[in-house]
Amino acid sequence: MPTGPDLGLYEALIDQVLERQLTGNVPGLVAQRAKVEDVDLPLILADHVGKHLAQALRALPADERRAQQLAAVNDLMARIQALAPDAFVGNAAVPEPGEWLHGIGSPIRPVPPRPQTPLSGSTLLTGSPGEPALGQELAAELASCDAVDLI
Repeated sequence: MPTGPDLGLYEALIDQVLERQLTGNVPGLVAQRAKVEDVDLPLILADHVGKHLAQALRALPADERRAQQLAAVNDLMARIQALAPDAFVGNAAVPEPGEWLHGIGSPIRPVPPRPQTPLSGSTLLTGSPGEPALGQELAAELASCDAVDLI
């Protein structure tokens, strides 16, 4: 018996792989579809491309992976910039060796200590053993912020 996607709620862009699953010969399967709103489409497409790009970059041969990853991303960025040159300020290529900015400070205001959890995402702290303590993480984030809206 053919199988399709699991039953339940989704927020998934229907690409060709998912389309084949949805139109497969699965009796009784009813897919609820909705057109992606124009305002949401750029972010949803970028997320879709990003997931597949990350998968492809991880699959590159290990011996030259870093150089190939940077070359692939820079080639892709050049193509994207060619599509919409006015959307960019300068060249968005990533130079070797591929670095991450962790902070900027001065002699008067040094870079504060970093929290253990990433700044760029949400983290649920449950107090489990081996997990950062809520108070310490909150203190580290407060030391680095410009303003606090709500705690």
